[in-house]
Amino acid sequence: MQELEFHLYSMEASYCLAISPINADSVAQFAELLSIFGHYKDDDLFVRPEHVMTQELKEKVRAYCDRYEERNPVLNKFKKSISNIAVGNHFFVFAKEISSNIEVVCLYNYLNTRNMKLPEQDFIETYNNSNVEHLSILGALIEHYHIDVSSVDTRTHIGKSDRSERICRFCGKSTAVGGVTFKKIAHAIPEALGNKGLILNEECDDCNERFGNTIEQDLISYFNFHRVFWAIKGKNGVPKISFKNGYFERKENKFVIGYKPGPSEGAFKDLKEVTLVSHDRIATVNIYKSLCKIAISVIDADKLRHFGRTISWLLADELCPQVLPKVAILNAPQMRVECPQIVLYHRQSAQENLPHLVGEFKFKTLLLVFIVPFSDLDTKTFSSDEEYSEFWESFPNYTAVDGWKFKRFDSPQKRDYLLTVGLTRSITLRLCEDPV
Repeated sequence: MQELEFHLYSMEASYCLAISPINADSVAQFAELLSIFGHYKDDDLFVRPEHVMTQELKEKVRAYCDRYEERNPVLNKFKKSISNIAVGNHFFVFAKEISSNIEVVCLYNYLNTRNMKLPEQDFIETYNNSNVEHLSILGALIEHYHIDVSSVDTRTHIGKSDRSERICRFCGKSTAVGGVTFKKIAHAIPEALGNKGLILNEECDDCNERFGNTIEQDLISYFNFHRVFWAIKGKNGVPKISFKNGYFERKENKFVIGYKPGPSEGAFKDLKEVTLVSHDRIATVNIYKSLCKIAISVIDADKLRHFGRTISWLLADELCPQVLPKVAILNAPQMRVECPQIVLYHRQSAQENLPHLVGEFKFKTLLLVFIVPFSDLDTKTFSSDEEYSEFWESFPNYTAVDGWKFKRFDSPQKRDYLLTVGLTRSITLRLCEDPV
């Protein structure tokens, strides 16, 4: 189905507004929107790409969205995106998405520099220096990869809206062929991690239940500490997590750990860290599978044909361990994101020493970088230290940052999950006599 598209780019928010179906009413509605950002001359509408946000412009967009929101609910997200742009800041509007990585980097460097409100000569110098710096770091990476970013801060549905036309990305079944249903809301990133807006239409109810009861449970358990620490609301609000020897929770806007020390730990008041033993037993391969499942959920449908073996692996019960590439993990407070985000690097060159698809999952201050295995376009497994090192050195945006840890998430064995927490001023420790 064809759509009328309006792409917004700003430092505060980026959004694609798509209006469909195309008919006389939708064209008139779209023209009215464009007129807010342009002007008519001899019956022709001219829209400038670059704008500076004003309160008057916000009011015009709000009035427009309020007028048509009932028949086109996506306007609510568009209105929110516009309202998030600070008055005086620059932004761009385009009729189509910018697909070139270099153009995207330059555009955001331009916006960031323009928003500094520098004199023109200083702006030019700062902008040029910023481009040189970023492109020198990302140059080779941009040459070999196309970068896609999917965030949950705006409502996005992936796949066909008509249930009768949907084919599940994982089992390959449809309602007509296979008898599956698509009644449940399938979150591309688990809802328990804070995702309300990134929805996968092309995941049937059977696969949704299967993943939700198996591999995704281990991913959620892995992030439990961060879910509570950052007060991430799931279906039942912010959770209180119990352990065999304690618990942790958010209480009165404070992070609280209840803990029962072991017989050899000494005085309670002298503890510098505590190790909590989870009731949940985790198979680390399920964490890896869940990350890859997120990646498969958000890639373009026409790229799925290369990941048939990957999808089979996601669906298979792991009977014995197999060596997978390492997962790189970084705790980077300076890179904190408010909403979970998945960044995908699709290889677009013939460089066989580089993996076909690399994912970066961002959750608050954590970054997890992983290779999606078993692509038909990969000739290497990247599971050996030599192959992995060659891959890692090709991503200068990662190697430029210190503090990475590299872990193997390939064990199918369910094991006790131990969580060691260093005690800081932001954490209240309480004696727990009878943990549950």
